[in-house]
Amino acid sequence: MMQRFQSYKKSFLSALKYSKQTGAGVNEEHKKKGILTFEQLLESLCPQFERMKAIFGEKPNVKPFAVFDSTKPDSIVSISLLF
Repeated sequence: MMQRFQSYKKSFLSALKYSKQTGAGVNEEHKKKGILTFEQLLESLCPQFERMKAIFGEKPNVKPFAVFDSTKPDSIVSISLLF
């Protein structure tokens, strides 16, 4: 059971990372497979993506509380400002 959970979480994190990439979206190859929307694409990468996002989306290991900006060593930028 634990392996299944870890597998689902890994696919969720992978799909979440993909969703935040520049240029991520539905292309012609996806359309040939019947994937027409970005939401369908994320569901194909991770079954139950929206449910998993509701569970894990705000967890610190998925969305950190803050990030360090190396160009400003004395400051920590709140992650909420980045999204």
